[in-house]
Amino acid sequence: MTDDLSKPVPVSPSGKYLTYAEMISEMDRQIGLLVQYLENNGLRENTMLVFMADNGTPAQVISHPEEGTLVRSPVFSKLNGKRIQGGKGKLDDTGTRVPLIVSWPSVITPGSRTDAMIDMTDFFATGIELSKVKSIYSIDGLSFVSTLLGRKPKRTWAFSERKGRWWVRDQRFKLYDDGRFVEVSDLKFGKESLTKGNRTATQQIAFMKLKKAQQYMRNH
Repeated sequence: MTDDLSKPVPVSPSGKYLTYAEMISEMDRQIGLLVQYLENNGLRENTMLVFMADNGTPAQVISHPEEGTLVRSPVFSKLNGKRIQGGKGKLDDTGTRVPLIVSWPSVITPGSRTDAMIDMTDFFATGIELSKVKSIYSIDGLSFVSTLLGRKPKRTWAFSERKGRWWVRDQRFKLYDDGRFVEVSDLKFGKESLTKGNRTATQQIAFMKLKKAQQYMRNH
């Protein structure tokens, strides 16, 4: 169901519009068909499948009409047992942290996990390394092939921008362009502000590292 309607259209037999839950079910079916095709043709073991998202889910979607008016309902996901509302378009984790699943049976250990950071710009660099192609151009991203193979990741910080506002971050801390320095938590989603007066030694080291990364982004 599109989210840019100007007036109500017919609903499904359930009395509402089919949105995220239904799209996930259909996506699951389509991915299953793809995997089954690869298996049936002996291609699965040496084929890399990548599943990812481009941004967080929206805070709300059009769910149903009432008396000629489109009604929007909130969208929630579950994280560590807690319901978290979507944050598409926001610069906290609800808008910028998304799933990344890579399956390559002959190369990647099934069920393995990592907390390594991957930036959207890294996919091009990764494709080049996997293709064994040498680029004559400067590339923004960093290949994450080493991460896929269980080795030390190359990326130590990531960058995100939205309408002129931006940040740089590592796994634990985030520095915004306006100087806000926050600690990122799965439960707090980076909303705990840190100031110079109460920084620990660990926080200060992280701040200086991200300050250097921030200056790099300003210069490039």
